[in-house]
Amino acid sequence: MVNLDSSTINELVEILRPFLESERERQSFLIAGLGTGTPVLQHIDWGGSVATFAPQMLRKLADYGEKQALCQVLEYARSQVGIDKQQRIDKILASISSNKHQDEFQDLGKLENPQSSSRQTKTILFLASSPTDEDRLSLDKEVREIEEGLRRSQQREKFTLQQRSAVRPDDLRRALLDFTPQIVHFSGHGSGKHGLVLENDLGEAQLVSTEALANLFKRFAKRGLECVVLNACYSEIQADEIVKHIDYVVGMNNPIGDDAAIKFAVGFYDELGAGWSYEDAYDGGCDAIALQGIPEEHTPILKKKSN
Repeated sequence: MVNLDSSTINELVEILRPFLESERERQSFLIAGLGTGTPVLQHIDWGGSVATFAPQMLRKLADYGEKQALCQVLEYARSQVGIDKQQRIDKILASISSNKHQDEFQDLGKLENPQSSSRQTKTILFLASSPTDEDRLSLDKEVREIEEGLRRSQQREKFTLQQRSAVRPDDLRRALLDFTPQIVHFSGHGSGKHGLVLENDLGEAQLVSTEALANLFKRFAKRGLECVVLNACYSEIQADEIVKHIDYVVGMNNPIGDDAAIKFAVGFYDELGAGWSYEDAYDGGCDAIALQGIPEEHTPILKKKSN
Protein backbone atom coordinates (compact mmCIF):
# COMPACT_ATOMS: atom_id res chain seq x y z
CA MET A 1 0.00 0.00 0.00
CA VAL A 2 1.32 3.47 -0.93
CA ASN A 3 0.36 6.65 0.89
CA LEU A 4 -0.02 9.47 -1.65
CA ASP A 5 0.05 12.97 -0.22
CA SER A 6 -2.21 15.66 -1.63
CA SER A 7 0.58 17.45 -3.51
CA THR A 8 1.58 14.25 -5.32
CA ILE A 9 -2.05 13.53 -6.22
CA ASN A 10 -2.53 17.07 -7.54
CA GLU A 11 0.61 16.81 -9.67
CA LEU A 12 -0.44 13.44 -11.08
CA VAL A 13 -3.92 14.77 -11.89
CA GLU A 14 -2.30 17.58 -13.89
CA ILE A 15 0.02 15.18 -15.74
CA LEU A 16 -2.64 12.56 -16.50
CA ARG A 17 -5.55 14.91 -17.27
CA PRO A 18 -5.29 14.53 -21.12
CA PHE A 19 -5.91 10.77 -20.73
CA LEU A 20 -8.91 11.15 -18.40
CA GLU A 21 -11.32 13.60 -20.06
CA SER A 22 -14.05 11.02 -20.79
CA GLU A 23 -15.03 7.60 -19.45
CA ARG A 24 -13.93 5.98 -22.69
CA GLU A 25 -10.52 7.66 -22.55
CA ARG A 26 -10.13 6.63 -18.90
CA GLN A 27 -10.89 3.00 -19.65
CA SER A 28 -8.64 2.91 -22.72
CA PHE A 29 -5.77 4.48 -20.76
CA LEU A 30 -5.95 2.11 -17.79
CA ILE A 31 -6.48 -0.99 -19.92
CA ALA A 32 -3.46 -0.04 -22.02
CA GLY A 33 -1.40 0.44 -18.86
CA LEU A 34 -2.60 -2.58 -16.89
CA GLY A 35 -4.20 -5.04 -19.32
CA THR A 36 -7.84 -6.06 -19.55
CA GLY A 37 -7.87 -8.69 -16.81
CA THR A 38 -6.47 -6.67 -13.90
CA PRO A 39 -8.88 -7.00 -10.92
CA VAL A 40 -8.43 -3.44 -9.69
CA LEU A 41 -10.28 -2.18 -12.78
CA GLN A 42 -13.48 -3.68 -11.39
CA HIS A 43 -13.27 -1.43 -8.33
CA ILE A 44 -12.88 1.90 -10.10
CA ASP A 45 -15.80 4.30 -10.43
CA TRP A 46 -15.43 5.61 -14.01
CA GLY A 47 -17.79 8.58 -13.78
CA GLY A 48 -17.45 12.14 -12.55
CA SER A 49 -15.23 15.05 -13.46
CA VAL A 50 -11.48 14.64 -13.83
CA ALA A 51 -11.01 16.35 -10.46
CA THR A 52 -13.29 13.75 -8.83
CA PHE A 53 -12.28 10.67 -10.79
CA ALA A 54 -8.50 11.00 -10.82
CA PRO A 55 -7.80 11.11 -7.06
CA GLN A 56 -9.97 8.07 -6.29
CA MET A 57 -8.43 6.20 -9.23
CA LEU A 58 -4.90 6.97 -8.01
CA ARG A 59 -5.69 5.87 -4.45
CA LYS A 60 -7.21 2.59 -5.62
CA LEU A 61 -4.20 1.90 -7.82
CA ALA A 62 -1.88 2.73 -4.92
CA ASP A 63 -3.75 0.33 -2.62
CA TYR A 64 -3.57 -2.54 -5.10
CA GLY A 65 -0.69 -5.00 -5.23
CA GLU A 66 1.77 -3.07 -3.05
CA LYS A 67 1.99 -0.15 -5.51
CA GLN A 68 2.54 -2.37 -8.57
CA ALA A 69 -0.58 -1.14 -10.39
CA LEU A 70 0.15 2.54 -9.76
CA CYS A 71 3.75 2.25 -10.92
CA GLN A 72 2.69 0.24 -13.97
CA VAL A 73 0.22 2.94 -15.01
CA LEU A 74 2.77 5.69 -14.44
CA GLU A 75 5.37 3.86 -16.50
CA TYR A 76 2.85 3.53 -19.31
CA ALA A 77 1.91 7.22 -19.03
CA ARG A 78 5.61 8.08 -19.16
CA SER A 79 5.90 6.47 -22.60
CA GLN A 80 3.08 8.65 -23.92
CA VAL A 81 4.18 12.14 -22.85
CA GLY A 82 6.92 14.63 -23.60
CA ILE A 83 10.23 14.95 -21.81
CA ASP A 84 9.07 17.53 -19.23
CA LYS A 85 6.29 15.28 -17.98
CA GLN A 86 8.57 12.24 -18.19
CA GLN A 87 10.97 13.90 -15.77
CA ARG A 88 8.13 14.75 -13.39
CA ILE A 89 6.87 11.15 -13.50
CA ASP A 90 10.41 9.90 -12.86
CA LYS A 91 10.59 11.95 -9.65
CA ILE A 92 7.25 10.64 -8.46
CA LEU A 93 8.24 7.05 -9.22
CA ALA A 94 11.50 7.54 -7.38
CA SER A 95 9.62 8.93 -4.39
CA ILE A 96 7.19 6.00 -4.37
CA SER A 97 9.98 3.50 -4.75
CA SER A 98 11.99 4.96 -1.86
CA ASN A 99 9.37 3.59 0.54
CA LYS A 100 9.69 -0.03 -0.59
CA HIS A 101 11.49 -2.14 -3.23
CA GLN A 102 13.52 0.89 -4.40
CA ASP A 103 15.74 -1.27 -6.57
CA GLU A 104 12.82 -2.08 -8.91
CA PHE A 105 12.75 1.47 -10.28
CA GLN A 106 16.19 2.91 -9.54
CA ASP A 107 17.13 3.23 -13.22
CA LEU A 108 14.03 5.12 -14.34
CA GLY A 109 15.52 8.57 -13.72
CA LYS A 110 18.80 7.71 -15.47
CA LEU A 111 17.59 7.47 -19.04
CA GLU A 112 19.61 9.94 -21.08
CA ASN A 113 17.16 9.82 -23.97
CA PRO A 114 13.49 9.18 -23.15
CA GLN A 115 12.93 7.88 -26.68
CA SER A 116 15.67 5.26 -26.36
CA SER A 117 13.60 2.94 -24.18
CA SER A 118 11.52 0.46 -26.14
CA ARG A 119 7.85 1.36 -26.35
CA GLN A 120 5.35 -1.32 -25.47
CA THR A 121 2.62 0.49 -27.36
CA LYS A 122 2.24 2.86 -30.27
CA THR A 123 -0.01 5.85 -29.81
CA ILE A 124 -2.34 6.78 -32.65
CA LEU A 125 -3.48 10.40 -32.43
CA PHE A 126 -6.74 10.91 -34.34
CA LEU A 127 -7.33 14.58 -35.19
CA ALA A 128 -10.71 15.59 -36.60
CA SER A 129 -11.83 18.89 -38.11
CA SER A 130 -15.14 19.63 -39.78
CA PRO A 131 -15.81 23.40 -39.66
CA THR A 132 -19.38 24.65 -39.61
CA ASP A 133 -18.90 26.56 -42.86
CA GLU A 134 -17.69 23.48 -44.79
CA ASP A 135 -19.44 20.28 -45.86
CA ARG A 136 -20.02 18.06 -42.84
CA LEU A 137 -17.98 14.86 -42.70
CA SER A 138 -18.66 11.54 -40.97
CA LEU A 139 -15.71 11.86 -38.62
CA ASP A 140 -17.39 10.19 -35.64
CA LYS A 141 -18.08 7.14 -37.76
CA GLU A 142 -14.48 7.02 -38.97
CA VAL A 143 -12.92 7.05 -35.49
CA ARG A 144 -15.54 4.59 -34.23
CA GLU A 145 -14.67 2.15 -37.02
CA ILE A 146 -10.93 2.53 -36.33
CA GLU A 147 -11.48 1.97 -32.61
CA GLU A 148 -13.59 -1.12 -33.22
CA GLY A 149 -11.02 -2.56 -35.63
CA LEU A 150 -8.19 -2.06 -33.15
CA ARG A 151 -10.26 -3.55 -30.32
CA ARG A 152 -10.77 -6.81 -32.19
CA SER A 153 -7.25 -6.99 -33.62
CA GLN A 154 -4.67 -9.63 -32.71
CA GLN A 155 -2.20 -7.08 -31.34
CA ARG A 156 -4.62 -4.60 -29.77
CA GLU A 157 -2.42 -4.28 -26.67
CA LYS A 158 0.27 -2.65 -28.82
CA PHE A 159 -1.85 0.36 -29.76
CA THR A 160 -3.64 3.12 -27.91
CA LEU A 161 -5.97 5.53 -29.68
CA GLN A 162 -6.22 9.16 -28.58
CA GLN A 163 -8.74 11.56 -30.10
CA ARG A 164 -9.12 15.28 -30.52
CA SER A 165 -12.07 16.81 -32.39
CA ALA A 166 -12.87 20.30 -33.70
CA VAL A 167 -9.11 20.81 -33.90
CA ARG A 168 -7.73 24.33 -33.96
CA PRO A 169 -4.05 25.10 -34.68
CA ASP A 170 -3.21 25.30 -30.98
CA ASP A 171 -5.08 22.04 -30.35
CA LEU A 172 -2.92 20.31 -32.97
CA ARG A 173 0.29 21.51 -31.39
CA ARG A 174 -0.80 20.71 -27.85
CA ALA A 175 -2.08 17.24 -28.74
CA LEU A 176 1.32 16.37 -30.17
CA LEU A 177 2.96 17.61 -26.97
CA ASP A 178 0.51 15.76 -24.74
CA PHE A 179 0.71 12.37 -26.44
CA THR A 180 4.02 12.26 -28.42
CA PRO A 181 2.33 9.87 -30.89
CA GLN A 182 3.98 7.46 -33.27
CA ILE A 183 1.07 7.82 -35.73
CA VAL A 184 -0.91 10.97 -36.51
CA HIS A 185 -4.18 10.57 -38.41
CA PHE A 186 -5.85 13.75 -39.65
CA SER A 187 -9.40 13.50 -40.94
CA GLY A 188 -11.05 16.54 -42.43
CA HIS A 189 -10.93 18.90 -45.39
CA GLY A 190 -7.92 19.67 -47.54
CA SER A 191 -7.42 22.66 -49.77
CA GLY A 192 -4.57 21.59 -52.02
CA LYS A 193 -1.75 24.09 -52.21
CA HIS A 194 -3.50 26.30 -49.64
CA GLY A 195 -3.07 23.74 -46.85
CA LEU A 196 -5.29 21.74 -44.52
CA VAL A 197 -8.51 23.07 -43.04
CA LEU A 198 -8.64 23.26 -39.25
CA GLU A 199 -11.07 25.33 -37.16
CA ASN A 200 -10.93 28.72 -35.52
CA ASP A 201 -12.43 29.68 -32.16
CA LEU A 202 -15.85 30.09 -33.80
CA GLY A 203 -15.77 26.64 -35.35
CA GLU A 204 -15.24 28.02 -38.84
CA ALA A 205 -12.56 27.06 -41.35
CA GLN A 206 -8.98 28.16 -40.74
CA LEU A 207 -6.28 27.17 -43.19
CA VAL A 208 -2.91 25.92 -41.98
CA SER A 209 -0.16 26.15 -44.57
CA THR A 210 1.86 23.24 -45.89
CA GLU A 211 5.08 24.83 -44.66
CA ALA A 212 3.77 25.26 -41.12
CA LEU A 213 2.62 21.65 -40.98
CA ALA A 214 5.90 20.30 -42.32
CA ASN A 215 7.91 22.33 -39.82
CA LEU A 216 5.74 21.13 -36.94
CA PHE A 217 6.01 17.45 -37.86
CA LYS A 218 9.75 17.84 -38.48
CA ARG A 219 10.30 18.53 -34.79
CA PHE A 220 8.21 15.55 -33.72
CA ALA A 221 10.12 13.20 -35.99
CA LYS A 222 12.86 13.45 -33.36
CA ARG A 223 10.34 12.48 -30.69
CA GLY A 224 9.21 9.22 -32.23
CA LEU A 225 6.65 10.21 -34.88
CA GLU A 226 6.80 7.54 -37.60
CA CYS A 227 3.72 7.90 -39.78
CA VAL A 228 1.24 10.63 -40.77
CA VAL A 229 -2.07 9.85 -42.50
CA LEU A 230 -3.80 12.83 -44.12
CA ASN A 231 -7.32 11.58 -44.83
CA ALA A 232 -8.33 14.78 -46.61
CA CYS A 233 -8.93 15.86 -50.20
CA TYR A 234 -5.89 16.97 -52.23
CA SER A 235 -3.54 16.37 -49.28
CA GLU A 236 -0.79 14.84 -51.43
CA ILE A 237 0.75 18.32 -51.59
CA GLN A 238 1.19 18.36 -47.81
CA ALA A 239 2.40 14.73 -47.85
CA ASP A 240 5.18 15.66 -50.29
CA GLU A 241 6.60 18.15 -47.80
CA ILE A 242 5.99 16.21 -44.59
CA VAL A 243 7.69 13.07 -45.94
CA LYS A 244 10.97 14.96 -46.06
CA HIS A 245 10.96 14.51 -42.28
CA ILE A 246 8.62 11.58 -41.47
CA ASP A 247 9.27 8.01 -42.64
CA TYR A 248 5.77 7.27 -43.96
CA VAL A 249 3.07 9.72 -45.04
CA VAL A 250 -0.25 9.07 -46.77
CA GLY A 251 -1.96 11.83 -48.75
CA MET A 252 -4.80 12.00 -51.26
CA ASN A 253 -4.19 12.95 -54.90
CA ASN A 254 -7.85 13.85 -55.55
CA PRO A 255 -11.05 14.48 -53.63
CA ILE A 256 -12.01 11.47 -51.54
CA GLY A 257 -15.55 10.67 -50.47
CA ASP A 258 -16.63 9.88 -46.92
CA ASP A 259 -17.17 6.17 -47.63
CA ALA A 260 -13.78 5.73 -49.29
CA ALA A 261 -12.00 7.70 -46.55
CA ILE A 262 -13.58 5.55 -43.84
CA LYS A 263 -12.83 2.29 -45.63
CA PHE A 264 -9.21 3.30 -46.17
CA ALA A 265 -8.82 4.08 -42.47
CA VAL A 266 -10.42 0.78 -41.44
CA GLY A 267 -8.23 -1.26 -43.77
CA PHE A 268 -5.11 0.65 -42.75
CA TYR A 269 -5.51 0.06 -39.01
CA ASP A 270 -6.78 -3.51 -39.42
CA GLU A 271 -3.40 -4.30 -40.99
CA LEU A 272 -1.44 -2.52 -38.26
CA GLY A 273 -3.50 -4.28 -35.62
CA ALA A 274 -2.60 -7.61 -37.22
CA GLY A 275 1.10 -6.80 -36.88
CA TRP A 276 1.92 -5.74 -40.43
CA SER A 277 4.02 -2.80 -41.64
CA TYR A 278 2.99 0.71 -42.68
CA GLU A 279 3.38 -0.30 -46.32
CA ASP A 280 1.10 -3.30 -45.77
CA ALA A 281 -1.35 -1.04 -43.95
CA TYR A 282 -1.48 1.30 -46.94
CA ASP A 283 -2.15 -1.62 -49.30
CA GLY A 284 -4.82 -2.92 -46.94
CA GLY A 285 -6.54 0.47 -46.91
CA CYS A 286 -6.62 0.64 -50.71
CA ASP A 287 -7.90 -2.96 -50.87
CA ALA A 288 -10.69 -2.11 -48.43
CA ILE A 289 -11.88 0.67 -50.76
CA ALA A 290 -11.73 -1.55 -53.86
CA LEU A 291 -13.52 -4.47 -52.21
CA GLN A 292 -16.49 -2.20 -51.49
CA GLY A 293 -16.71 -1.35 -55.18
CA ILE A 294 -15.81 2.29 -54.54
CA PRO A 295 -13.75 3.56 -57.52
CA GLU A 296 -11.31 5.56 -55.37
CA GLU A 297 -8.70 2.96 -54.44
CA HIS A 298 -6.00 4.90 -56.31
CA THR A 299 -6.70 8.17 -54.48
CA PRO A 300 -4.55 7.44 -51.40
CA ILE A 301 -0.83 7.81 -52.12
CA LEU A 302 1.91 6.46 -49.86
CA LYS A 303 5.10 8.52 -49.57
CA LYS A 304 8.29 7.10 -48.06
CA LYS A 305 11.17 9.23 -46.85
CA SER A 306 14.30 8.79 -48.90
CA ASN A 307 17.60 8.41 -47.09
